[in-house]
Amino acid sequence: MKNTDHSNENLYKELADLLPQTVFEMDSGGRFTFVNKHALLLFGYSPEEVENGLTALQMVVPEQRVLAAENLRMSLKGESLGHEYTMVCKDGSTFPAIIHSSPIIRDGQPIGLRGIVVDITGRKRVEQALQESEQLLRSLVDNMLDATLILDWSGNVLFANNAAVKL
Repeated sequence: MKNTDHSNENLYKELADLLPQTVFEMDSGGRFTFVNKHALLLFGYSPEEVENGLTALQMVVPEQRVLAAENLRMSLKGESLGHEYTMVCKDGSTFPAIIHSSPIIRDGQPIGLRGIVVDITGRKRVEQALQESEQLLRSLVDNMLDATLILDWSGNVLFANNAAVKL
């Protein structure tokens, strides 16, 4: 039976290494016990640095570490969902991410967390571009000389530009 467990563990690690997302396991103190190859490439750490006690909190910007520690405690209890953080790499560069994790349970007790880190840089760029477009559109409509209104089906005014307000 032990050989099967070892084979399953190797299979798990091999599959995790194929994923284009960071996959991790950590103990209850936040110390990594496993990270996949993508994690090493993305964050710039060596396998030896992970083995020597790299912690999850070291990978979150300092101003979010208290929040991350509290979320870690909640996650160990199974009481939390995904959390958004600014991650920090070994070289000091940062990126926005969402971390999804669930407790690792042994003998009915949480002994750590297993999860993924999803880089949301692309999503943040799209959100920023959308916000800038909305601001430009609002500015254009607000500065039009013609009155512009948006009404709902009941005739309630949902939007009125500056010219409509003056009228």
